[in-house]
Amino acid sequence: MGTMVIEAQVMIGPEVPNVVQTIAARWSPKPEFQSWILFLVTAPDASSYGRLGILPPDVNGTLLFAPMTDRSPVPQVLAAEGFQPWHSRGWNHVALSVDGSRISFYINGRYDSSFP
Repeated sequence: MGTMVIEAQVMIGPEVPNVVQTIAARWSPKPEFQSWILFLVTAPDASSYGRLGILPPDVNGTLLFAPMTDRSPVPQVLAAEGFQPWHSRGWNHVALSVDGSRISFYINGRYDSSFP
């Protein structure tokens, strides 16, 4: 997976339906296409969301990134640690940075967590 930055404004709160919100994606069932999806879970029981079939239990209110590379044909789900607070009634800025060696999450302009 090469380098990229994804940024978006997302709203969470009672006025937003309980869903899995896709923020950005490049998805294909073929591993050689370097697929990925960045999404936010705002459903109380997101584990029942079966279209992806990759959600771990108890991920409500979590920013997730699932890359699928030619070296791992099954998506690996990475979750932001949630160290940065969400604005519960309003817009939130989320960002994901991939630099070729690390995947980093940012919430509301602050570093949250990263993975090799």
